Amino acid sequence: MNDWGIPADDDINPLGPTPAGLDTEPAEGGEAVEEFTDGTGSVTLGVDDDGVIVAIRIKNNWQDAGRGQPLNALVMSAGLALSGRMPQGDMGVAVVSPSMPQVDSRRLMDQDYFDPEVISRIERGFAELGQPVDPDEEGYRDRTDFTPAEGSSMNRKITVVLGPGKLLQRCTIDPEWSSGARVDKIAETFMEAHGRALASYSPPEVIPGRGRERVKLTQDVAQATLDLLAGRSAREGKDTQ
Repeated sequence: MNDWGIPADDDINPLGPTPAGLDTEPAEGGEAVEEFTDGTGSVTLGVDDDGVIVAIRIKNNWQDAGRGQPLNALVMSAGLALSGRMPQGDMGVAVVSPSMPQVDSRRLMDQDYFDPEVISRIERGFAELGQPVDPDEEGYRDRTDFTPAEGSSMNRKITVVLGPGKLLQRCTIDPEWSSGARVDKIAETFMEAHGRALASYSPPEVIPGRGRERVKLTQDVAQATLDLLAGRSAREGKDTQ
């Protein structure tokens, strides 16, 4: 038997598709393209292109190789190795950055930007932007609404909790059961729990804060100022022709 609990003479890729009855099917239906292992080499997680766990490999001698650590701790150690490699942008949270205002010179040529309303927009904007704000005040900053996704195996021996980006946040494994179970059965049970957690996963939702209104006001003031300056330049250009 190899570390997967599969006959060693079988030519099988442990992190790829495996025959029925020997291991669980990949939770996402994909094939593992990268591996992440705990510090003792006892547990290896295989992930797809999106960083989602699609397979798990557990050494037959994990209890000795793991230096007495419980199996769930070894699984989480491999999960932390995966989390450390994931770019921040893959966490499932949209990041909104203010864009710089643009000047449409064709529009400016036909409008009078000496109109008092344009100047009034700038004055009102600067007056409001000059008011003190407390960025730590509740509701000022954007906040993220997220509920971790949880899934348990049918036999209730393993529970998996996924955080943002479908990363492994918590894993509980019945220590008495895992100490006597075959590694292929443990792997199958883990993937079953993981698949159920995936099925209930919803990405984080960004709740806009009041600070976005200030960003919008800043953009409006900048736009009005650019319009005024560009309009003046365009007007002067026409007058010299």
